Amino acid sequence: MSTLIWDRVGEKAYESGVDHGVLYVQGHSGVPWNGLTGLSEKPSGASANAIYADDKKYLNLISPENFGASLQAYTYPKLFEECDGSANIGRGLLVAQQPRKTFGFSYRTLMGNDIEGLSLGYKIHLVYGCLASPSEKARSTINDTPSAMVLNWELTTTPVPVPGKGTTSHLTIVSTEANVFALKFIEEILYGTPTTDPRLPTPAELMAIVSLPWPEPEPEFPEEPEVPEEPEEPEEPEIPVGDIFVTDDGDDLYTIEGTSTSVKMITEDVYEISSQTVTKIDEDTYEITSGGLSSDYVEITQTGTHEYLLSGTDESLQDLGNNLYRINSTYLALKSPGVYTLSDTPTEIELRVSDNGSGEFTIFGTDDRVIDLGDGEYRIVSDGVVMNEPGSYTINDNS
Repeated sequence: MSTLIWDRVGEKAYESGVDHGVLYVQGHSGVPWNGLTGLSEKPSGASANAIYADDKKYLNLISPENFGASLQAYTYPKLFEECDGSANIGRGLLVAQQPRKTFGFSYRTLMGNDIEGLSLGYKIHLVYGCLASPSEKARSTINDTPSAMVLNWELTTTPVPVPGKGTTSHLTIVSTEANVFALKFIEEILYGTPTTDPRLPTPAELMAIVSLPWPEPEPEFPEEPEVPEEPEEPEEPEIPVGDIFVTDDGDDLYTIEGTSTSVKMITEDVYEISSQTVTKIDEDTYEITSGGLSSDYVEITQTGTHEYLLSGTDESLQDLGNNLYRINSTYLALKSPGVYTLSDTPTEIELRVSDNGSGEFTIFGTDDRVIDLGDGEYRIVSDGVVMNEPGSYTINDNS
């Protein structure tokens, strides 16, 4: 059991508008009816005829129902001329008061409610066996408030058979109830496709179409908004030896300074120190010494797409002013004119030569470039090694 409730949200339905008018004449393809302004459905008949017997009302006999309509438009398709009693007897010459041809007609009305408005759906109306009666055409002079003449036709119909039912002149297709695939197929028949002409299907054909086992469309669910992924924090590079500074503050107090990778706060009273300058004395005793960052130390941190942050010592990074900077590092190598590679570890550098002064040089390279042969002998594998003369070679960086 339930209590009736009026005017629920979403149940305040209505219809409005008229469009998609199409004229169908036997022997011709359907054509659009432009300028359609209104169509009033005018059913008639179905009146009760009282029968009396034994001095009292015995029963009601219902007369057959007929479908009629009144159509208004600013214009009409040329194909409608022969349905309006006109015949072409020469180029541009029409004769009136000729036999009128029957035709079919379809139009659409929109469905709405209090939530979706007129986007709720629509109804397609199909009218069969139409005959247009002569109507008045009121013409007037053009004045300061001109308007277009509205044409009117009164339509009567002859019903057609419906399998399993009585005859009818009017069928309605409801988009909100029909299968979407069957509806699309019917609309392709009514309005045509690039390969087929529009036509008016019979009631029997429509019943066969909607009775087919059409698949049901999958329910549509609103797409969940994409949650942007949090950018991964770049891994901090390893810091070379001598990465912390120890300052004696007196009274057995010391200050330890370093990079974010060398001195980390674990809790409020616990810190982690990572450095090769920390020496273990026993299980509970460690010796921490200062070393300072190497003069060629440069730390690279990616802060965004194609954006990097360089950190280093006063010797490795120098601000020259006017947005110019100097980078001094043994890990900076020339790849080609105007192109350099910079690494915070030597593993990416193929070959690097550093002048130590007094005729001494240090050669940096990967394991496959600088090979220790033992007994003080080394092999250098590089296209940058050029023989000047037997016993004399020139070594170029990063070849």
